[in-house]
Amino acid sequence: MKRLLLLSFLQLLILFLYGDAFGQMGRQWKIDDGLAFHKGCLIFSLTEGISEVDYGVKPIYIDVFRRNSVSAHHDPLFIEYGFSREWSAGIELSADLLKIDPSKYYDNTTMSRDVTVIMSDASLYLSYHYLVTRSLDLSSIFGAGVSAVTINGKDNNAQYQYNSGGYIVRAATRGTYYFYKGLGVTGIVSAFTNYNSASNFKGNTFGKNYLTQIRGFSWELGLCYRVH
Repeated sequence: MKRLLLLSFLQLLILFLYGDAFGQMGRQWKIDDGLAFHKGCLIFSLTEGISEVDYGVKPIYIDVFRRNSVSAHHDPLFIEYGFSREWSAGIELSADLLKIDPSKYYDNTTMSRDVTVIMSDASLYLSYHYLVTRSLDLSSIFGAGVSAVTINGKDNNAQYQYNSGGYIVRAATRGTYYFYKGLGVTGIVSAFTNYNSASNFKGNTFGKNYLTQIRGFSWELGLCYRVH
């Protein structure tokens, strides 16, 4: 995770240092780059924050979830392109790290200690930019994509594994303030839910034929760079 964050930060730094080359491309497209968001711009955002989630688990043949509230560390990366004056489309890659006690949720496990859960997703999204000035960009986001929940490790030298996959939907509101050329600070508040089934995964040592649902809210803050 730290390597991914470092790589993403270096990408933002390169774009910042060599942004003039992209700016010449923007002028060739006759873009109105006086506004914080405009048609033809390309935006890279790297944020970090927290998620407060409701972690729910059930066998696929039972209707009732076992649920508990958990805090998570949230790390997303956004790449976004403006295809009109008000609309943009992009891709979000994110991961949430949280800890649970598997024995409280899944059968067929003797573990009774907290282990790390990785919730990862890749989503496509649309964003509507409803208020744009020279330095401020406020927008609403809706996205959907694929998700996965992974638990891997060793307990008393015995390997344990739980893999599941499914889909995620997310809605968010975002505010971005550009303080120097294309460099800005961005904040996002989002709500999401995902469903992940383990029924098609081989090699799981517990939680076979279980459905994991994670839903909640995320708060994040970070840097972005707009390429003209």
